[in-house]
Amino acid sequence: ARENATYTENEFHILDVGCGTGALFGFYIKVAEAKGITVHIHGLDLSEKMVQKAQAYGTELLSKVTTQRPHSIRVDQGDICQWEPQDESSPSSPHYEYDLVVANACFGNFWDPAQALHCMTKALRLDGLLCITHPLGSSFVKQLHENDPSTVPHLLPTVPNFEQMARTLPLANLQIVDKDEEDTSSSSYFMASATKVVYHTLPQIMRLRGTVDTGYGRGGKKLGFPTANLPSRLFQNALQDVP
Repeated sequence: ARENATYTENEFHILDVGCGTGALFGFYIKVAEAKGITVHIHGLDLSEKMVQKAQAYGTELLSKVTTQRPHSIRVDQGDICQWEPQDESSPSSPHYEYDLVVANACFGNFWDPAQALHCMTKALRLDGLLCITHPLGSSFVKQLHENDPSTVPHLLPTVPNFEQMARTLPLANLQIVDKDEEDTSSSSYFMASATKVVYHTLPQIMRLRGTVDTGYGRGGKKLGFPTANLPSRLFQNALQDVP
């Protein structure tokens, strides 16, 4: 992915899923300016009005940048669960391998969180970072869910839930920081994160059955424990359909 002609060490591509009015845009640009990199932000939201407000806010933010870095902000109306890679050769197409994909304050609103996670992962480049965040924490989302489950049908993921949803996805280093407000001196926030990798678990367990074959006798001697061999002639094509 790093050898892709569209990616350089001085550029950073972000997909902000459910971006709303662009609440995070200013923070992205602030960090990019501090680190001396160019950031390209692609916002995605279901609401046409939100898209209009986010694009206007993005334009305003860019007009206030004092450096000559060519930051960009593009906001489209759309559903992450219908996201497909675009033809990158077209100048009008959004980037399709993002360094960072963020779903902020919206994950509980997805009708199918597992499908949303799948599509967010699909949008990431290899080694890219996926973040599910909420500035008010999981208890706040739980309260919204209890008050109006039709609008917020799901809670924010717990560690077991996150691991289950990501079980067959090419994600590693799954982490959750869930800090709920316990007293007036602390703040609530939630962040689940993962990194895209090249491997993933198969959806189904593969089981191969056969008569034990004679091997080279290396199991116990070199590995330190005995092994059983299946005859390769029976299973030479067993994995041909596995990526």
